[in-house]
Amino acid sequence: MAEAWEQYYDEVYRRAARVPEQHFDRERAFAEAAHEAYRTVANRLSEEGDWSDDRTLHVTHGLNAAMKQWIDCGECSWEDLRARLRRAWEQAGGEVGA
Repeated sequence: MAEAWEQYYDEVYRRAARVPEQHFDRERAFAEAAHEAYRTVANRLSEEGDWSDDRTLHVTHGLNAAMKQWIDCGECSWEDLRARLRRAWEQAGGEVGA
């Protein structure tokens, strides 16, 4: 199983990458994609990864905060989001393969 930050990125990207740059209220579309990614990854970690609820909430909360910062940036790249999510994962005590 991929690390939590990678799963989150993949879920967000799958949902949000197709939002046109000129889309009205693009930030809201990204926020909705982030919410869906959060739910999907949290469920997957709890059910398939055997994570405790506390660990799941701690990690996914950090990933969501990184996503919000990326949305607020406005002009940041997808690679920047990957870097932000990885940092959030590491700050949450993420472990390779965990």
